[in-house]
Amino acid sequence: MDDSFTKLNEIKDYITGRFDKIDNKLDKMIRNKSILDGDELIDNQDLCYLLGVTKRTVQRYRQLKLIPFYKIDKKVYYRKSDVMEFFQKHNTRKKDPTDD
Repeated sequence: MDDSFTKLNEIKDYITGRFDKIDNKLDKMIRNKSILDGDELIDNQDLCYLLGVTKRTVQRYRQLKLIPFYKIDKKVYYRKSDVMEFFQKHNTRKKDPTDD
């Protein structure tokens, strides 16, 4: 019977430890994502989604220095204000005649 409780406590401790690690990573991501000179940060995946392009296209934008970026813990981020400026400069969507 004691052996069962010991195993159960080990499992509980393991699961609790995993939740603590996840919680710490989420806190770190929130801190990194929320502030850079008072501006919100957008990660690479979110930028791809917002612009409707692939990761390779975003990488090309970085290489051509079309959009400023920051690396934090080996992860690429973009300031929201820079993304908005880039989007306004490079939005080449043709106007649909039915938009009027």
